[in-house]
Amino acid sequence: QLVSDIKQRMSDNNNGNDVGTHGNCLTDIVHWAENTFALITKQINVSDISELTELCDHLGSLQIEARAHLNTVDKSEDNIEVKQQVQGRLDRIMKILPKRIGFLVDKKTKIEELVTRLDNYNSAIEELQNNNAVRREDNVKVNDMEFDVKKMMTDILVLEREVAGSGFKLEQSLSRSVEKLRS
Repeated sequence: QLVSDIKQRMSDNNNGNDVGTHGNCLTDIVHWAENTFALITKQINVSDISELTELCDHLGSLQIEARAHLNTVDKSEDNIEVKQQVQGRLDRIMKILPKRIGFLVDKKTKIEELVTRLDNYNSAIEELQNNNAVRREDNVKVNDMEFDVKKMMTDILVLEREVAGSGFKLEQSLSRSVEKLRS
């Protein structure tokens, strides 16, 4: 949803503009840069893997566009001061984008690992609950799992606070897995 909104705004800014002159082209680049800054700084639900993936992909394509815009600015015959201002914005985007993409990829990896761990622990707990006769190996398995689950619950609390601080709720399937583990 977020990415499509930004794409629509970018499309709206580009539709109907005459890019035949460098001045208009630089104006278009400035609009593109403003929309890109808005997308880079926009809060997203970091517990939603699909949203993280979509945003990472879109930011990756924006990185390519930024390089192309830098080339356009270099070839522009506009006022040097205007070119420097536009180039400064693009340089700033080129510095910020890799950091933001790296942050989002790291978050996505952590969420994927968390989901896998949650599924594994929920399955193991179900298996232990269904097994009426508790064996000695099961006690060892439970003790090992107990420590890991406590560490994972700490990670979940940190994630929940981060998501809530951004004004979102934990992604539904992740939330269900967490509640299943807590019960």
